[in-house]
Amino acid sequence: SIALGQTQVITSDTAGGFVFDPLIVDTYHFAITVKPGWEAITPAQFDVPVDYSADCVRIRFKLRRLVEVIVLKIDDDHKPWAGWTICAEPGADNFFATKICQRTDAAGSTTFRLTPGNWTFVETPPAGVPLIPVMPPTDRQSLNVQPPGPYTIRFKNVPPLPTGCIEVFKFD
Repeated sequence: SIALGQTQVITSDTAGGFVFDPLIVDTYHFAITVKPGWEAITPAQFDVPVDYSADCVRIRFKLRRLVEVIVLKIDDDHKPWAGWTICAEPGADNFFATKICQRTDAAGSTTFRLTPGNWTFVETPPAGVPLIPVMPPTDRQSLNVQPPGPYTIRFKNVPPLPTGCIEVFKFD
């Protein structure tokens, strides 16, 4: 039994369940500690009124695990390349995930925080820059993202060659 106004901390069982018992009629504040690498999908804290009409009140915290994937964009001299769009597209087994697109920064990098499962990463060059892939040989690569991570993948492309012209004159 806990005195009124005191905090009670309970660790969930292996199935994620927990019970506070007995509780008197009142409004209780529930909060969950979200550990690093996890994200709350439902609110991580809320108030629940307990009255005489229910034997037990069910509450639910929903969390999802996130794994860091760092994407590096470089040219064939291994220099970082900013401004490329990298999209992470969830695989068919990744039911509740959605496509995420980000741009590479000045260091040629962008970081995704993704749910576990299969993901395909697709690169798109900035306007006016041709796509000439070196590694991988296409504009995409797939990765089975599993905790704990992090993962690092690279896209390497040949930069566009400078254009010029040669003028030839014939004199007699």
